[in-house]
Amino acid sequence: MKTFLLSFFCIAFLISGCHRNHKRATTSVTSPNPVGNATISASPNPVVGGPAQGTTTITWDAHNPAATDAEVYVLQEGQAEQLFSKGPKGSAPAPWIQAGQTYNFTLYDGSHKELATVRVTHSK
Repeated sequence: MKTFLLSFFCIAFLISGCHRNHKRATTSVTSPNPVGNATISASPNPVVGGPAQGTTTITWDAHNPAATDAEVYVLQEGQAEQLFSKGPKGSAPAPWIQAGQTYNFTLYDGSHKELATVRVTHSK
């Protein structure tokens, strides 16, 4: 009976471990409700780099090979949204992140539908 219970618990433990979501913790923050599997992240986030400005790298993936017209826009507090980069997948530095400012980087599809977003701050 002990062997049966031990076997049962071992099998149950193995099965439950197979269904866990193994996401790595990162320092970047992505949108809580991305569309499909689309992702966008910033690293590091918050940005470090002295009292004036620092650099972060924005990485995105629309996870759709047909989304060749995907675009990443950046919105800085008090400014108009501007095109940051294009392409369904990529990575690009943003070396102008200023202390005390917040930036929203948003990945859009070709019809300007939001796929994912990340908010970037600068730690003074």
